[in-house]
Amino acid sequence: MKFDVDDSAELPRLEDLPGVAGVEGAREHHLEAVYFDTEDLVLAAHRITLRRRAGGDDAGWHLKLPIGDHERQEVHAPLTGDSAVVPEALARLVRVHVRDRPLVAVVLLRTRRIVHRLIGPDGEDLADVCDDRVEADRLVPEPAHASWREWELELIDAPIDLLEHGRRLFHAGGFESSSHASKLARALGDRVPAQSAPAPMATPSGAVALVLLAYAHEQRRVLGHQDPRVRENESDAVHKMRVATRRLRSALATYREILAEEADISSLRGELRWLAGVLGDSRDEHVQQERLTALLESEPAEFVLGPVLSELRANSSNWPPPRRTP
Repeated sequence: MKFDVDDSAELPRLEDLPGVAGVEGAREHHLEAVYFDTEDLVLAAHRITLRRRAGGDDAGWHLKLPIGDHERQEVHAPLTGDSAVVPEALARLVRVHVRDRPLVAVVLLRTRRIVHRLIGPDGEDLADVCDDRVEADRLVPEPAHASWREWELELIDAPIDLLEHGRRLFHAGGFESSSHASKLARALGDRVPAQSAPAPMATPSGAVALVLLAYAHEQRRVLGHQDPRVRENESDAVHKMRVATRRLRSALATYREILAEEADISSLRGELRWLAGVLGDSRDEHVQQERLTALLESEPAEFVLGPVLSELRANSSNWPPPRRTP
C-alpha cells in the first residue's frame, strides 16, 4: 500500500501496529529502475510492471503480476546479459499480452529509499515501510519529468490484515492513500492507459447475446490466465487451456446466427482449432507420462532395471526421450 506525503511528513509509531514487536534501524538505499513495456503500454493497461533495478537488497529484474486488489505476484531474474533485453524467463510470462511487439524502456526512476523493517515477536521479518523520494523520467511517447515523496507498506511474512491495520494507522495521522497504483503509473502521468472494460454480466432473464458475451469473455480470461502457466509447464495448465479453446470454439459455432455478419468467425474458429491441436499434442504427452509413471510405480522394484522412472520424469517436457544406442 502506498501513501502520498509531503517533504515535512514524519512516520507514525510503527510499533503500534498489531503483532509488531520492534522496528529495525533505518537503512538507506539509492535505487535506479528502468521500466519496460511496449510502446503502446500494453503491460501498464493490465496493471503489470516489468523493471530492471540496480541498487538495494533486491537488485535484478522484477515482474509484478496482479492477483487481487492489493496483492501482486513477483517473479525475479538476475542481472545478467544485455541490460536492454528482458530475460526470456520473464518475457514468456507476458507473451500473452505482448505477442510479438518489442519490449522497450519506457520510464527511468531514481529513488532515495529509507527502509524501516517491522519485526515480529519471534524475530521474524513482517514487513517493510519504505520512505521514498523519487525522480522520474518518462521516455515514451514524449519525454517528461516528475518528482515526489511517498511511503510504501509491503508485506514480507505477515498476515494480510497487517495492510489494513497499516492503512488505518497512516490515515489516523492524516496521510492519504496514494491515488496512483504504482510509481510507474505516476511517472507515466496522463499517458497511463485506460483499464480494460469490466466483464459483461449475464442474468437469467438477459438477452442471449449478453449471455454469449459473458461466456466468451470468461473463456478468453481462462486462456490469458493459463498461457504463462502452460509456458512454465505447470500442472493441469495445458488441459485447462485446451478446454477453454474447445468451449469458445463451440460457443461461436452454436450462436453464429446472432453474430455480426462482418465478424470473421470462421477464421477465429480456425485459429482456435489450431491452438487446440498444439495443446493436444502436449496433453497427449502428459497423459502418456502419467500412465507410464503409474505402471512403473506399480511394478516390483526387481523388475525395473536402471533409473527408468527418474529419466522418465526428467524428460517429461521433451517427450519422447532421446533414443539411446546400445
